[in-house]
Amino acid sequence: MIKANLASLDIKSKGRIIRGAAGLHLASVEADIVFLDPPYPKDTEYQTALDVLSAKPPALTIVQHSVRYRIPDEYEALVRARTVKQGDNALSFFKAK
Repeated sequence: MIKANLASLDIKSKGRIIRGAAGLHLASVEADIVFLDPPYPKDTEYQTALDVLSAKPPALTIVQHSVRYRIPDEYEALVRARTVKQGDNALSFFKAK
């Protein structure tokens, strides 16, 4: 779906999809915007990903999660700017401090 969205916007060359555990890949990623969508039952993936991103924070990090999952407002160098909820899903937007 993400590939199709990038193609429809004619920006395939500007996006990169990485599959796998966040802790293994995020440290090597350089991006202005990072979108995280770990499997909902894997709470530790959220913590790991945001901890790694805090070391070298992108301008914007968007995290998709269940509305029932409470993500802290801050992770070292990242601070939540807002959360948008729709049904059982939520998007939390974090910016670099």
